[in-house]
Amino acid sequence: MALILSHTVRPLREVRVVNRNDEHYKQLVTSLQALLGPACPPIHRAPSASEALSGALLVACATTATAPSLSMERSDPWSTCQCYWRIHP
Repeated sequence: MALILSHTVRPLREVRVVNRNDEHYKQLVTSLQALLGPACPPIHRAPSASEALSGALLVACATTATAPSLSMERSDPWSTCQCYWRIHP
C-alpha cells in the first residue's frame, strides 16, 4: 500500500480518506491500524475530495474510477500526488 510506504519514509501527521462506501472505509482503517500499530497516524473521513485536499502536501489516490475523480486546485501548490488506478475490462 502506498500509504504504508509513504509513512515509512516520511511519517504522516494525519490521513484523510474520501470513500463513498462505509464498509470499505472501515476495512481500510482496520487494515492500516493493524499494519502500522501504534505508529498509525490519525485517520479521518473527509466529506469531499476538496476538503481532503485542502492544505495537503502529499496526495495518494487509489481508484477504479474511469473519469477524473479529483482536482488538485485545493491542494498546496508544493504537494506531491501519487495516483493508482485499477482498470476493469
